[in-house]
Amino acid sequence: MVKDYIDNHFMAMLRGEEHDVGAFLAPDVKYHTAWITPQDDHTETLQVEGEALKGAFRDIDLRVDRMVAEDDFLTAHWSASVHHHGSFPHAAGEIEPTGQRVEVGGLSLYRLRDGKITDIWVYSNVWDAVRSGALR
Repeated sequence: MVKDYIDNHFMAMLRGEEHDVGAFLAPDVKYHTAWITPQDDHTETLQVEGEALKGAFRDIDLRVDRMVAEDDFLTAHWSASVHHHGSFPHAAGEIEPTGQRVEVGGLSLYRLRDGKITDIWVYSNVWDAVRSGALR
């Protein structure tokens, strides 16, 4: 289910395609690690951050490298190759486009209940990778 969420919702959102959030996310889903607005933890923040990623990156090659599950938690270890073509807003500071291809990676932790994602935590090196490209 989480791999379907990544393939059929998250990537569709980044491509600007129609997608059905309700098919994957619980109505009261909590997003615990917002990049842009760290004080928020709700669905609207998840949507805003998806739009920001879509505006900052294109030619996204997202790979789920491995997944591990225990009880009602699932962890996805992922990596991606992205082209940084737009401004990247972040709570730690905005980064102007570098025009470079950047390799990024991270871990996403999901809590599942009744076939829906109820909680999402994302830890990644996206900001550091983009920032280091901007400093070159």
